[in-house]
Amino acid sequence: MTRAWFKLKNPHYMTVHYKDPTNKKNGIVDVTVTDIDLINRTIKDIESTPIDGPMMIKMDGSRTIQVTLTFSNEEPSKSKETDVITFYNGMIKTPSTGFHDPQLDVIKKLYSDILKAANIKVVRKTK
Repeated sequence: MTRAWFKLKNPHYMTVHYKDPTNKKNGIVDVTVTDIDLINRTIKDIESTPIDGPMMIKMDGSRTIQVTLTFSNEEPSKSKETDVITFYNGMIKTPSTGFHDPQLDVIKKLYSDILKAANIKVVRKTK
């Protein structure tokens, strides 16, 4: 049985962790978002994405840009319960462990909006 995207109700925090192993200068960025409207829009966009991803991928950890969203109801450092959503090279990992094509409009917009909200500028294109 496939699980839903989220188990938490109305999270107050969204932490964006960006990691680009090829960027030695600015390759890791952590930003905590507390704008409830932005958090709710992001959750709504994620939930509008099918929970079963049709693609499986093989990653090269030395070149994979990873963006992890951690949602919580308490300050991130104090939170025991979280929901985690991860993108690898712009592809969202679904609850079924499959992935969606990063060229789908909804995925492209979601990924772009997240990077913009966290003020992250990607210095290289992913494959």
